[in-house]
Amino acid sequence: MRIQKFLSMQGICSRRNAERMISEGKLRVNGEVASLGQKVNPENDRVTIGSRVVPSSKHSTLAYLVNKPKGYICSTLDPHNENTVFSLLPKSVSNQIRFCAGRLDKDSEGMVILTNDGSLVQCLTHPSQRVVKKYRVLLDKPFSYSSLSFLLKGIHDQGEHLKLDKVISDKRGTQSNTSVEVHLSHGKKREIRRLMRAAGYRVERLYRFQFGGLKLTGLGKGNCRPLTHKEIALLVPKR
Repeated sequence: MRIQKFLSMQGICSRRNAERMISEGKLRVNGEVASLGQKVNPENDRVTIGSRVVPSSKHSTLAYLVNKPKGYICSTLDPHNENTVFSLLPKSVSNQIRFCAGRLDKDSEGMVILTNDGSLVQCLTHPSQRVVKKYRVLLDKPFSYSSLSFLLKGIHDQGEHLKLDKVISDKRGTQSNTSVEVHLSHGKKREIRRLMRAAGYRVERLYRFQFGGLKLTGLGKGNCRPLTHKEIALLVPKR
């Protein structure tokens, strides 16, 4: 397998960060500087980052469900913000978990999955997997049914095609209807906010309540809990 995939599967770093380390000459295979796209055999090859040897054995998957509060970022480290979702993990596992599946921006709330398994993140977030994530979105004014086709068709913004998979509004046309349910099977940076802004709305609150077949229930804001193998299976769509 390619060295980027190997490092991701071992929970060392993302594939993108692996490529960066390779470009910087920080990775070695059997004592030789690694090249981008180089293949390794975990059973026979010795991969090192500086003086650190990357273990070849497959680790057991750890996955935590986190109810992210507003004001927290989905990054392992930010010198300008101490409030990261990883700081909400128990200290006993915080050094083992480095990946966030389904990032939310700083102002958004709700369900994120933290794990030590890079291949699980790839499975949950790659567009080809079409894992549906569901959100409740509070708008600054009543939602108009005339906006629906615009949001489903989408727009091109900053070189990206943005679109929603589904929008549910139970009280179309009423003055109290400022909340909608949104479904996405992909996720570009601040996609819902950018689309709503283009449609003439401002998002007052964005809350993710479901990831794949798993719902966020019974977990207080800022809290987390480990996922069972059965719950991890619910995250991945059945084919």
